[in-house]
Amino acid sequence: MNWTLIFALSSVGILMGIASIFGLSGWEANIAWLVLGGGTAAFLPRNVNEKIVGHGFAIGLIAGIIVGLFRFVFFGTYVENNDAQLARPQLLAESFMGSIVIGILFAICAAIAQKIAGPGQEMPEEPPRVSPPRNPPPPAGGTQQKK
Repeated sequence: MNWTLIFALSSVGILMGIASIFGLSGWEANIAWLVLGGGTAAFLPRNVNEKIVGHGFAIGLIAGIIVGLFRFVFFGTYVENNDAQLARPQLLAESFMGSIVIGILFAICAAIAQKIAGPGQEMPEEPPRVSPPRNPPPPAGGTQQKK
């Protein structure tokens, strides 16, 4: 698993966390997650050769956890900008469950993108290294030793 790529792509959770704090909720948030999941999924087959679905799930899970943390840390601002029905104390537990759903959504998008785009290009192998011979060959012109 390419964890650098996973953490880089899961940074969309920061964007969605900020957007949810300032009022993005309901069907607009679902559309935004679908667009972000599709964009991430379109990026994965070009950069990952194996475990694409696992990468998609990890990206979605981490992004969902980031959103939950933003909502928890900035709960006062979240309550001010969202409906009272959305802002309730059980929000952290619901956000964790939502992050699992988001992870599954990203994994499904990644699987679809893999089927559409096909497998990624193979990484070129490093050329074999040639090591010098252990015993150098005898000098040309005979094997006589100089005194």
